[in-house]
Amino acid sequence: MSTETRTVRPFVGVEGLEDALEGSVLHFGLDRCPGAGDNRDILVDLLPEEFLRRSISLEWAPDDEAFSVLKKQMAKSAEEAGIKLAALSLWVIAENAYMKHSDPVFKCSLDKLKTLERKVDLVDLIDGNKARAPAFLCPSSGFRVTAYILLSQPRKRTPLSPHLIGTWLAKSKFGVHTSASQGGFSMTPLTKEEREKLGLPKQTMRFFEFGDHNVFEPHSGQNPPLFYVDDSLLSQLQAHKTPPSEAIQLQLALDMQLAIIRQALVEINSGDGGERDRNYDDVKTSLVGGLIRAAAGPGATGKARDIWLEHLRDQPEKVIAGLEDRINVRKSILGMFAEDAS
Repeated sequence: MSTETRTVRPFVGVEGLEDALEGSVLHFGLDRCPGAGDNRDILVDLLPEEFLRRSISLEWAPDDEAFSVLKKQMAKSAEEAGIKLAALSLWVIAENAYMKHSDPVFKCSLDKLKTLERKVDLVDLIDGNKARAPAFLCPSSGFRVTAYILLSQPRKRTPLSPHLIGTWLAKSKFGVHTSASQGGFSMTPLTKEEREKLGLPKQTMRFFEFGDHNVFEPHSGQNPPLFYVDDSLLSQLQAHKTPPSEAIQLQLALDMQLAIIRQALVEINSGDGGERDRNYDDVKTSLVGGLIRAAAGPGATGKARDIWLEHLRDQPEKVIAGLEDRINVRKSILGMFAEDAS
């Protein structure tokens, strides 16, 4: 669903462009996320490997007739505003706040409207393989997509008229969240200064700080735990779209779950015993609830999730094994060696 709200732009004569993207729809596999006006984001409950396989596309209009009308509307509105089509572009930006990625995944000048397809793929095809932007590579947090009509060429400055490159005239937002992203860690670069402040050794690459966060209580209303990751490693992950990068990100996702397990055991052993009496429904909006959903897998019954919660208390290694199977880091790590051999 979209969180788009109408923003009044300080321009006149461009009203015909402002709602041009309101009929657009983001497709994530078979799930649909409508554009402006619905105020709902997609929430998916997927295994990481399925999340990474799903197609991602943006549909500008529901059918060919509506698409033809839309293109004519954009051309006419630009003409009425006195803006050349070549000075306007469609841009689509993918963002991942968790990994701090912001990637352009599609762009098209409006003077190329005749060649624009009604539905565009947001995953590149490179050497016969699907290459996903880094913003699409974090199953534990989902992603956000924003489509824009923006000024791609400078114009003479006149009152109440757009003139700066990058000024947007229309936009629509879409969000895809995962069950694991409904309350999680806030990622923070682990710099030299942070290591010194936290009293960590110089070569520490990651560190979890829960503070007063109770992993059995609803995550809303609590400060999220901090997940410190080496700042140089984060920079490399942002800069490279490679099998090793994907494998490392999946390992980081597993590391987060393992940290929750460790903290849950601390709270079980240091508490008054109340954590041992809870069932899945009692913890479903907590970090432990998200972990149990991940371990049990999509579509698991409440009874099955209760069993996994019992494993967490009595056989945590079994939960770790289940998470490792679900996240399937093994496949990505072995894929790195296959890449080297090819």
